[in-house]
Amino acid sequence: MIVSPLNEQTLATLAEQLEHDNDVIALPTETVYGLAAHVNSHKGIEKVFQIKGRPLTNPLIVHTTSIENMAKLFDLRGIETLFESLTKFIPGSLTILAPINYSSIKDFPCFHKNLPLITAGQTWLCCRVPKHQVFTHFLNKLKLPYVVAPSANRSNYVSPTSAEQLELEYRGEITIIDGGVCQNGLESTILKLAPDQIPAVLRYGSISVEELNECLGLKCGVAGAIGIDTGTTSQSTDTSRHQMPDFGAKSQIASPGSHRKHYSPVARVIYPASNTIPHGPYCYIQATQQATTENDEQNSIFSEEANKQNEIAANQLIANATLLYQFAESREGRRALARQIYSIFRECDRIGIGTIIIDPVANRDLGAAINDRILRAMADN
Repeated sequence: MIVSPLNEQTLATLAEQLEHDNDVIALPTETVYGLAAHVNSHKGIEKVFQIKGRPLTNPLIVHTTSIENMAKLFDLRGIETLFESLTKFIPGSLTILAPINYSSIKDFPCFHKNLPLITAGQTWLCCRVPKHQVFTHFLNKLKLPYVVAPSANRSNYVSPTSAEQLELEYRGEITIIDGGVCQNGLESTILKLAPDQIPAVLRYGSISVEELNECLGLKCGVAGAIGIDTGTTSQSTDTSRHQMPDFGAKSQIASPGSHRKHYSPVARVIYPASNTIPHGPYCYIQATQQATTENDEQNSIFSEEANKQNEIAANQLIANATLLYQFAESREGRRALARQIYSIFRECDRIGIGTIIIDPVANRDLGAAINDRILRAMADN
């Protein structure tokens, strides 16, 4: 059920249900829509896992309304300077993973009791302050303004960027607050902070590694990411190095968004292949004006020869595509693709397209996050 237009009484009623009636609700953020439960509600948090079909080994991100509220949750000893530098992204699309400040959270007994469920038994906590007026206004109606809010889609499916997408997916099963189309279209970037360690990006997202490096004055590591060697953001044109990390079937996930198969439409997702046209309807997402500078070639996910083959295949694919989306291979073009990629995936599923063919983009700025999502969508279960 979509709730729109919003008024103060409706928000107050929904906030009361979330905080005291073990309810869950879908809320808009600037990244994607999240399925929220209050941190005090063990039953509500369990509902989030059940509705999504989310493994209990996959920790949740706590969302709140201010830097101060976020800081209360973390033991900042040894990372305080880094944390203060990162406040330029807060509120915004940065999730910080840091050691838990148990002494502070003990002031909230129910929240403290639910920590093992929220963190998947880890001593680290993910927290974010979204930059969305409706989300913030809703949380300000809560007596304790903390919720868990993973992306509201069923587990491993494509994250939702509009209320209408969620309604089609759940058919009235959940309450959805309509906050419009999400501005960014990709999830938050997750950055791990630990004393005496280089900050590590655990999930690519709406804030690029380059932006974090510039802010902190150092080169962040990249742990367990696709297409980039651990601890570096440099790229190789050897495609054999662009492989999925092997987490193991029973391994505990340190960060949301780390599963091998994730963000996946029903449609098969593939890269263009020379002289191969799929049988049946297909969608082609083309990156036009392929990068030709030396820097872009170094950031390409494919070798030079593979890129030439893809260019030949593109002409055939354009002529026969059921749906065609074209984005410039540029910083702004990658931003536009990031904003729309999930909507395109969902639209293909809605109209029954069986194959999505997508060009990889330069693996820099938001291109790294886009390529990460493409590769996870391609992966086998």
